[in-house]
Amino acid sequence: MKWLRMSCVRISSFLAGAVLMAFSLVPASAATASTLPFDDIKGSFAEQAILQMHAKGYLNGKNGRQFSPKANMTRGEWVAVLDRIFGLQPVYSSVAAYHDVKTNDWYYGSVEAAVNVGLIQGTSSSSFMPKSPITRQEAAVMLSRLMTSTPAAAGCTRYTDDSDIASWAAAAVCQAGQKGLMIGSDGQFNPRQPLTREEAAVLLQRLTQAVKVNKNATEPIQLGWQYDQTTEQYESSVLHSNINTLSPRWYFLDDEGSQINSSADTSLLSWAEQHGKQVWPMFGNRSDADSTHLMLTDSARKNQIIQLLTNEVQKYSLDGIVLDLENVYPADRNALTVYVKELAAALHQAGAVLSICVSPDQGSDWTAAFDYASLGNAADYIILMGYDEHWAGRADPGSVASLPWVEQGLDNLLNEVCANHIILALPLYTRDWSVDDNNRTAAETDIDLIQQNLLPRLNKQVSWIDTLGQYTGAYYDNQGVMHKIWLEEGRSLSMKMQLGLSAHISGFAYWYTGGASDDVWTSLINAESYHNRVF
Repeated sequence: MKWLRMSCVRISSFLAGAVLMAFSLVPASAATASTLPFDDIKGSFAEQAILQMHAKGYLNGKNGRQFSPKANMTRGEWVAVLDRIFGLQPVYSSVAAYHDVKTNDWYYGSVEAAVNVGLIQGTSSSSFMPKSPITRQEAAVMLSRLMTSTPAAAGCTRYTDDSDIASWAAAAVCQAGQKGLMIGSDGQFNPRQPLTREEAAVLLQRLTQAVKVNKNATEPIQLGWQYDQTTEQYESSVLHSNINTLSPRWYFLDDEGSQINSSADTSLLSWAEQHGKQVWPMFGNRSDADSTHLMLTDSARKNQIIQLLTNEVQKYSLDGIVLDLENVYPADRNALTVYVKELAAALHQAGAVLSICVSPDQGSDWTAAFDYASLGNAADYIILMGYDEHWAGRADPGSVASLPWVEQGLDNLLNEVCANHIILALPLYTRDWSVDDNNRTAAETDIDLIQQNLLPRLNKQVSWIDTLGQYTGAYYDNQGVMHKIWLEEGRSLSMKMQLGLSAHISGFAYWYTGGASDDVWTSLINAESYHNRVF
């Protein structure tokens, strides 16, 4: 099935279809001790909730047939349960978010999954205290992060112990009370009191009944470029990812601007059909401004290239073409827009869609050829290349794609192009910067995220920088030269994906498919799942 061009309409988010987690269970009063999964829950006010949450696979016992209803719920246990309810898969990140959550801890994958989507925060920038009891006000704060669609209304239930509620938890306690998830006892909220396991069962029962799933959410485009991989390697990488649209780099403009160099692979087309993937090969210019100028400004060359691309679409039944023309002369701005309009019309006649890659608008000659609004009207999709903030050769080292930079680029594009015509491309690479004594670039090397994770000298005590939405690290090589890295991994990429999901864009692209470790793909799948489960 082909991706269809959508009309240019600003889409409003709406969530529908409450998923009520109902259960058919024998009433607790009728159950005998031998039929209960635990020996210590008879008489608990939460008996029914415990049975329901256990039957659903959300809550387990503490030891064999002991549930320990009066025991405190730890912060690690609480996060693991929330992950299960929101369908988050465990993430075994190469970089631990907190120093006191170790890779061999049973809750490590749960904590990493939750922090990557923004569900939790630590007790400090480096600690989570997973074995400590979670207090009632801490539980309320975690729940408030889920209630993005239901901000607190004016007026809150007042408790006689309001003064004991921490200022950082006051709004969350208000929301939890308004939603009916957490209510006090005898006029008190008891904010600093640990949440017991039986209290947690009741709270979770209410939570599952309030969860809503956006049934109208469509599967976003997830486009992965092939680079530096054989067909077999590319196919294997796709199977370990969320990619549904393949973009092999098959077509390039020749030096004269009149022919196409092709490396089409029919075996990949057959594989894509078998696995239900669309194929949008890339047509690029290798950043050759002169050959691009010849193609854009000479009618004969331009028409020939359009016809050759259309022939390829028809010959191989391609679903689309990704146009990647970089380093285009600013003087060719109008000619580029005309070319895109004419190519799109020809591809539509052949039943294919057209996407064009653009860099974020920084007001430089590099992007001067892009008339973003006109290109957005002509092409089916604009692919915003959300990377190369600090490009190779830049004198000052820095991030490939910091969160504020990507957000600004996306916001600027949204002012020109409708969200349903935008695809945000994310980096599955970073740069290893060698720096001199003045912290200036001495050299740099592009590395993928798998290579990043294997750097033997990278200090694993990297620091998370909130303002950048990234970890940073440094190390010295054998010659005593300092290297600096701004890491890309599941947490940083999930935050960038959430920018696009919140803006209701049509999808995402990845440069390049083989650059990510499996934990990154798990994090991105979680980000999408989490975005569609709110209450």
